[in-house]
Amino acid sequence: MSPAARQTDAAASALRRTIARYAAVYPADRHYVSAKLHTDPLTAELIQAKEPLGDVVDVGCGRGQFGLLLYELGRVTSLFGFDWDPRKVGAAQLAAAGCAEFTTADLRTPPRRSADTILLFDVLQYLSADEQRELLKAVVGCLRPTGRLFIRTADRGSGWQAKFSQFLERCGKALGINQSYVLTFRSSEELKADLVSLGLHVHRAERGHSSLLDNRLWIAQLVPGD
Repeated sequence: MSPAARQTDAAASALRRTIARYAAVYPADRHYVSAKLHTDPLTAELIQAKEPLGDVVDVGCGRGQFGLLLYELGRVTSLFGFDWDPRKVGAAQLAAAGCAEFTTADLRTPPRRSADTILLFDVLQYLSADEQRELLKAVVGCLRPTGRLFIRTADRGSGWQAKFSQFLERCGKALGINQSYVLTFRSSEELKADLVSLGLHVHRAERGHSSLLDNRLWIAQLVPGD
């Protein structure tokens, strides 16, 4: 077996183990996690980025599937996640089975936890613009020297992909799938300006591979001396 084939097989095994962790959760959550991990382009992006992430904090972790995937890939030293939806956190806790810590907390008053890597996947839009900036400031303050921040969020734009992403978010809010009192979509330029002002160097910004959604993955890193 070639090295590339071994890496592909290892990633597929990690994906299966992650999904298997949710065997005991409610069927709706189990099916959601399986569909999310199989169809979301973020899964492939996380698998392809092979560097170790150290101690990881997952902000707005939801059911915890992406953090646990990184754990199964062997990229995580420790994993701590929080979300303000106790039902989703309960599913994450069951899936973690003691290998990670998940807790309920308000995004507007996040717990302080030192980390090498902080994940912010699809969460900023549930806060006002000012609250987004405060959350970014708070989590960057928890990063260790040369720490990294992984962010994915929908870009505010006029294209049909952006509009479709925003439509789905509004449907999720209206149906109670995602708990939120507000939805605030901001442009990539605004987000990048916030990150730079906090001393982060943005060294990757990619549009998601999905043809339907206008999501972007940003990776920003603290640089010593900045």
